[in-house]
Amino acid sequence: MTARRAYPSDLSDARWALIAPRLTAWRQARTDVGVSGRAPTHDLREIFNAIIYVNRTGIAWRYARSAYRRGPEFRYGLPSRRWDVTTQLRIYTARPGRLDAWVQAWRTLVVPLRRRFGFEISGSWVDAERQQHIWVVSHPGPQSFEAANADYWRSPERIAMGLDPHEYLLSEEIRTVEPVL
Repeated sequence: MTARRAYPSDLSDARWALIAPRLTAWRQARTDVGVSGRAPTHDLREIFNAIIYVNRTGIAWRYARSAYRRGPEFRYGLPSRRWDVTTQLRIYTARPGRLDAWVQAWRTLVVPLRRRFGFEISGSWVDAERQQHIWVVSHPGPQSFEAANADYWRSPERIAMGLDPHEYLLSEEIRTVEPVL
């Protein structure tokens, strides 16, 4: 393999030593059972470095939708990395005794359908003391979040689901949020 110049995002030797055994074991287990049908050809450390690089630097400008190529956009002193993504923080307060049932219905019915409609769910938490379900959902486009959300709610699959959130929830707080890191 040709040596390349190191990037600031590359893992140090010490950090790589912490995760290399687990990734190597994972790869070996997949190779042993013949998941891909061929021997691995790429260096795991380089793959991991590439993932970290993309995570830290965002998407290349030429891959951004043309509607957002009017000039660099800066928020909070940092360049925006994903111009066409709307992210919402949702805080649902459950009816007494309904939190567990809601979370189960949400996991098994809502999440798979949201994902089929192009939504990304990046986290979900329960605050049992307050009887709240907190989750983060985004839609990376090309369709707007609002249009995708309307399509989701109007879809035959969502209607057939027969899940009425108001049977489980007392209130919903929905905030549109933007990353600062």
